[in-house]
Amino acid sequence: MNKGREKRSVMLSKLSPLHQGPFALTFGCQERQQQPVPRRTFLRFLAGLSLASFGYGCVACSPERTSVPSPLSGTKLFSYTGHSDFVFCVAWSSDGMQIASGSADHTVQVWNALDGEHESTPSIQDGAITSVAWSPNGTYIASSGDDSKLYVWDTITGKLAFVCTGHTHGIWGLEWSPDGKYIASGSGDDTVRIWNANNGQFIQKYTGHHGPVWDVSWSPDGTSIASGSSDHTVKVWKVWNEASWNKPVIFGKHHTLVHGVTWSPDGKYIASGGFDSKMYVWDANNGNLVFSGSHSDVVYGVSWSPNGKYIASSSRDRLVKIWDVSTQQNVALYAAHSGAVYRTAWSPESKRLASACRDVVVQVWKLPNTLS
Repeated sequence: MNKGREKRSVMLSKLSPLHQGPFALTFGCQERQQQPVPRRTFLRFLAGLSLASFGYGCVACSPERTSVPSPLSGTKLFSYTGHSDFVFCVAWSSDGMQIASGSADHTVQVWNALDGEHESTPSIQDGAITSVAWSPNGTYIASSGDDSKLYVWDTITGKLAFVCTGHTHGIWGLEWSPDGKYIASGSGDDTVRIWNANNGQFIQKYTGHHGPVWDVSWSPDGTSIASGSSDHTVKVWKVWNEASWNKPVIFGKHHTLVHGVTWSPDGKYIASGGFDSKMYVWDANNGNLVFSGSHSDVVYGVSWSPNGKYIASSSRDRLVKIWDVSTQQNVALYAAHSGAVYRTAWSPESKRLASACRDVVVQVWKLPNTLS
């Protein structure tokens, strides 16, 4: 490396590891040189990246399966149009009455889940908002994004409760623990952190990833956290077992960046989605692959239905696909968006979904009646 390039790399390292290179890619993959880009441009790069094309069919475990029934179509209920830029994230309140969405327009907005009527804008942050989550009791909303801070808002008063600081780069994934006592966050600084949900106090940091962490998900019993990273892996951390903090269980099938993770409601499985256009379902106990499915482009997000029957995968191919866990088939899809679909959120009764999209809207839609 010549001195000019070395000097340029040092200057860029002060911005964010998201914009640095090289990343050491594991599981036999070649080391790749990532070119630096401005943070704002990187978000739009995410919105437009296409790495490969795969078929729409489910890749099942059984070699005997040669065809699957054609998937049914979801039905649009309404669109929320209050944002003025890409909508990166969406979350449904536990009572099913409200939806929160976060956008590149720097706002978190709360609106009525029945008709899309805007109710409040609790958060205006200094940067794009890439993750939003309701507390289990619906009293608070946590949000994070480009400015490296985690905000917690009181949904009743609309006031800021506290701010968690400590990450050194953007926070791309967050989730409340099932008991509502903790918040987990994943960041471009390659770490997963846990915070006290009552006062924002930092509790613990996990440092086993070798690239930005894009999503996190708690196990239903609150003892483990799954995280997805640019290092191609899903890692599972035993939260309260100090002896295992440096020895996470590693799920390593993805061939590139892992952008979404979600735990099944019964705690037996973990689903992940990545830039290799794949959705994988893993055995949470041993990391074995259970089944997989494909999109024709990048899979940005995965979400498990509360009733445990279905997984939704959202993609740059503008589709949301619904996978039946018992049959391992793509049984439904939603194709009404005009841009990349980043994240989805299920209603508590598992019959409706909200999908956040590059087309600047959130659409609320229902599953085919035969699946509800």
